[in-house]
Amino acid sequence: MITPASPNVPEGIGVSLTATGQFGDGSMQNLTNNVTWTCTPSTIATVSIVPGLQGTVTGVAPGSATVTAVFAGVVGTTTVNTTNATLKTIAVTPANPSIALGTSQQFTATGQFSDGSSITRQVTWTSNDVGIAVINASGLANSVATGLSTITATLNGIIKDVAWFMN
Repeated sequence: MITPASPNVPEGIGVSLTATGQFGDGSMQNLTNNVTWTCTPSTIATVSIVPGLQGTVTGVAPGSATVTAVFAGVVGTTTVNTTNATLKTIAVTPANPSIALGTSQQFTATGQFSDGSSITRQVTWTSNDVGIAVINASGLANSVATGLSTITATLNGIIKDVAWFMN
């Protein structure tokens, strides 16, 4: 089984898919990193087979494509609909964080698109002062000194800044 089922994917944006297998004993297991991923036609969407990004489907051009996941001869499919929606805004949560020195804060970015859809992924995270706060690719920021740092989420030229206070 591939989830989400039949996702809408804006051009140039990647959406993570999950492949879940059900075994003979009824147990379920996440097989996302163990399946063989394919996507046809690749002129509409592509699917990543790069370690750590397996199952990320990226819209190429408007239309429908079929994503397939194969594990031990068992096949799962979903239809991906690539849209020409454009990114309008990015919202970052929490909006006004203030944390103690030496602690961490998980940030989440949600992009809002012209067709009303949203996605929580794919932004590039940066800190304007890594001497105060550092942030990794998944949005986890760590305070390393007292002060004010600006955490920035960027996607397709849209930028959202959040001021972050370390006590």
